[in-house]
Amino acid sequence: STQSTWEYIHVMRVYGLLVQSLHPDPIVWASFFYNNEGNDGKRKRRDADIALRVHRDYSFRVRCGYCTATEHNRPPLLRLPTDEEWAALQTLQTSDARYLAAAAAADEGMLRIERSSLFAEPKIVIWRQSHGCAYSLICEPHENRVLASRFLSMFMSTLAEQFRSATPGVAQPKELLLRPDEMISLANQFLPCGQLLFTTAALQKHLHTSADLSGPRV
Repeated sequence: STQSTWEYIHVMRVYGLLVQSLHPDPIVWASFFYNNEGNDGKRKRRDADIALRVHRDYSFRVRCGYCTATEHNRPPLLRLPTDEEWAALQTLQTSDARYLAAAAAADEGMLRIERSSLFAEPKIVIWRQSHGCAYSLICEPHENRVLASRFLSMFMSTLAEQFRSATPGVAQPKELLLRPDEMISLANQFLPCGQLLFTTAALQKHLHTSADLSGPRV
């Protein structure tokens, strides 16, 4: 029957969405949690924990990429830079072509969070970044990770279009901070109650144009 069919349909609802900086330190700009645990009294600690994990994963990928990059016929390095060397590179990152290539290549990642005082059950974090701004979906281990990654790409491109960024497909961090209500409204529109949607280009455009950007929804 129709009723029994609907009983087996799994609603893909993510645990949360988090937006943060990557340079120089992980700072949470916005977070959305779609369950009681995520919104409990440990929320700030949970925000900081996720942001730090994403920052460490991103930094590890950049450091590995830096060692294997071959910019301007320079051979790959045979070892990881020391912490002191890495700190100096990050300070002078705009002048080091190898670093810039590694940072651009480290545009996405995935990590697992085990049970702890902050998470009653394991979680999978899927993140994408551009221009030092990272967007992360915190999911249950059984969720569709390909769909989650596609959502992040679509959400990032929608923000870039909304804020009319000079860089195609990228919303600059300062624009997000100056107009947070619009980012919140778009998050509510594209991730209603945390539900991952199968989104086509046409549906993406419709959701964007029909979003209420006068302020965040309650």
